[in-house]
Amino acid sequence: MGLFLIGIFVLLIVLLLFWTVKAELKAYLSPKGIGVHFHITLLHKRLFYFERHISTFENLLDSLMASLEPSFDLSHLEDFLSKQELSIPHIKKSPQYKLLEKTIHINKLTWNTNLGFGDAAITATCCGLAWTIKGMISHYAKQLLNYPPSLHISPDYTKNTFSSEVMCIFSFKLGKAIVTAYKLSKYRKGRRISS
Repeated sequence: MGLFLIGIFVLLIVLLLFWTVKAELKAYLSPKGIGVHFHITLLHKRLFYFERHISTFENLLDSLMASLEPSFDLSHLEDFLSKQELSIPHIKKSPQYKLLEKTIHINKLTWNTNLGFGDAAITATCCGLAWTIKGMISHYAKQLLNYPPSLHISPDYTKNTFSSEVMCIFSFKLGKAIVTAYKLSKYRKGRRISS
């Protein structure tokens, strides 16, 4: 009887190692503060949940409006991103990236922003700027993740408002994640492991 129970226990462990685990990471920014939610589910049951409200800041939009200028200079951001594009093929060739790419599957990636400054012209200009920045970030995210993020901006022309939320839902097989974590720890120590 004891051997039978051990066999069932080993079988359950093996099944768990090949079962798909889903994780959701959500980060948000609003005048009420910055926060992070993270949870992991297995067999539709929540295994782990973490929520943290990082900070509270008041008058975010008032200080932003006070420093707002009618024209925007994106040359520094464009220079930075153009230099980063050269490193994306290098990152994709690294063995660590290849290990993670084989292990983690992105199911959903969204970035929603609500933006308003109480003035239609300023709101429209800021929404255009936000679309430019989101478009550039989306371009690099699509190259790295091989998954196009879903972007959305909701302008509010009548009041001062700002909130932004990024959500990523990904999945992985528990056994494969354990093996990948082991291999990545070997890379970190400077030793190479064959994949």
